[in-house]
Amino acid sequence: MGETRHLRIAMMPRSKSAPYSAWCREGAQEAARELEVDLVWDGPDEPNPAAQAGMVQNWLDGGFDALVVAASDPHRVSPVLRRAQAHGIPVVAWDSDAEPDARSICVAPVAVDEAGRILADEVANLVDDHGEVAVLADRYGGIFEAFWTRLLEQDPVVKLSAILFDVDDGRRAFGFIRGVVSTCPSIGLVVALSPFSLPGAARAVSLSARSNVRVIGLGLPPSGSRYLADGMVPVMLHWNPQDLGYLTVHVAALLARRALAPNAVSLRAGRLGMRDLCGSEVVLGQLAVTRSR
Repeated sequence: MGETRHLRIAMMPRSKSAPYSAWCREGAQEAARELEVDLVWDGPDEPNPAAQAGMVQNWLDGGFDALVVAASDPHRVSPVLRRAQAHGIPVVAWDSDAEPDARSICVAPVAVDEAGRILADEVANLVDDHGEVAVLADRYGGIFEAFWTRLLEQDPVVKLSAILFDVDDGRRAFGFIRGVVSTCPSIGLVVALSPFSLPGAARAVSLSARSNVRVIGLGLPPSGSRYLADGMVPVMLHWNPQDLGYLTVHVAALLARRALAPNAVSLRAGRLGMRDLCGSEVVLGQLAVTRSR
């Protein structure tokens, strides 16, 4: 008998140069070794939907058993992902979703309802009746919608005085919050709904003279720990990027091997154990909540 051929899986982050992507890659490579997968990891150096689409197009004839893509812009990347599916190649979206009909499964780092609820409740605990809040909304709005819905249930309703939508970038977050804290003296709290915007927001506050402003939100321990340590970030929600990469490769391998039943409601992902499959989405797991001491 001949040797079993290794699966070939191509995996693309939004930005290849970001430290977050390097952490995800570590987990992806761990899973690839376990599963005897030949993993090709590539993507643009900075978020670039057109470059992503071009690279995926080049992958269509590369003999891959599955394609795994974190879409910088789901509307720009999804057409070529549909072409991949038409070629019979399973497509997994991870970290940031594509359009639902352009992929088989999305591997999400967080459940948006859970993240929005937790952060809204933290706001209600941290802001008094006269306090005002600035929000850096996530790129695709899912967490913001859950956050806003939960806030509306609070009494009295917290006042959102400044909102920047579609932010998933530390530089944009820095510039916006730097302006907010210098011109809005009633702002006492910044809520960052993306882990990439929290460090930029915290840095903007730290460089200001506003010692009474705090930042909370989704973050990642390597970039958020310093602000937790000094108390500027009283609470941060986070996940393990290595685990996200690890889970994603497990899901892609199951699809490539046609080992996932159409009506499956769960799947096994190596050291992570069983994970629920809700429709076409797998969530990494419950968010960790870390508080400053």
